[in-house]
Formats: sequence, C-alpha cells, structure tokens
Amino acid sequence: GKAITMFEDGDQYIVAFDAMSGEELWRRRIGESFPGRDGSWNGPISTPVIHGGLVVALEPYGRLFALDTTDGRPVWSVDFAAEPGALRPAYGFGSSPLVVDDTLVVHGGGQQGTVLGLDVASGEIRWAVGTEPVLAPSPAILKLAGRRMVVASGQEHVFGVDPASGEIKALVGGYDFNRSQFNRAVQSLRQSG
Repeated sequence: GKAITMFEDGDQYIVAFDAMSGEELWRRRIGESFPGRDGSWNGPISTPVIHGGLVVALEPYGRLFALDTTDGRPVWSVDFAAEPGALRPAYGFGSSPLVVDDTLVVHGGGQQGTVLGLDVASGEIRWAVGTEPVLAPSPAILKLAGRRMVVASGQEHVFGVDPASGEIKALVGGYDFNRSQFNRAVQSLRQSG
C-alpha cells in the first residue's frame, strides 16, 4: 500500500511513500508556498483522500486535483479560487475531501457552491448547495434514522445533504457577519428563571 500526504518545503508538494518501507515512490510540486497565519505553519492543511487508483487533494490556494496513485500523474483539476464570487478563507482552503461511493464531497465556497459533490473519476460537478464562504472544517458522513447524510458547514449554515443527489435533508443556522455582528449561538444571554 501507499501513504500519501502533502507538505511544504519552500513550495507545496504531494508525496507518496511505500506504507511498509517508507521509501518515497513519487513527489509532485503542487504550487508555491502558502503563508501560515496566526502562528500556523506554512503550507497545505487538508488531508488527501485515496479512492481506487486516484488521490484527491485540495491545496490552500483553492485548487482541487486528482492524481494517479501509481506515478502522481495529473488526472483532473478544478480551481475554486478562479470561480466568480469565490472567497479564499484566511487560512486557505483547508477542508479535507470525502468520498462517499463515487461522489467526492468538498467545500468550495462562493457562487459555485458552499458544498459540492463531484464525480470522483472525472471531477465533474454533480451537485452544489449554498453560496456562502467556507471555513476549514471537513465534511463528514453520518447515519441518521437509517439514512446516510453528509454533514458540512459554511460560514452561515450547517448542511445535511444526501451524498448521491445533493438534496438538502437538514439545514441549521442563518448567521451572516455581513448582515449582523451579533452571533446568537455564542453571544446570547440566557434569561434567569
């Protein structure tokens, strides 16, 4: 098997190792240095996901890409930061992609969708929900009442989404810093009594 991760050494890289021996199998430069914020290290902060013969990763400047796990050859890429209305989070795009069956779920942010479902083999967008900026949390899968649901958050909402169709099954939130600086979830005071 292989262990694949991303790191920074002047530039950003993705690298594959033999899981048993630790021998480096291949390395690919994925971009220029991304500066850390507030004491964090420079470089990527998301974790790649391996599915079939592909590794899919999101680098902090907003490029989502798939490489062949055999040799690191590029298969497809999508640049979220290049999309109209996209806003790069302060710490960079840092959510780790999630694969559910053959759907890749990832945070995009902005007009192209807060949470997107893509065909993992081709990178084609299947569905998108929301239009708000994203932060760093990664999507997760959970089972509720016997049904699988992807839970993912934007800057304003937490979405519960059917991973195959993108249908919103649950929606919590409504907080928007652009409309009000008051956050009901953490700033409200409970009445005594």
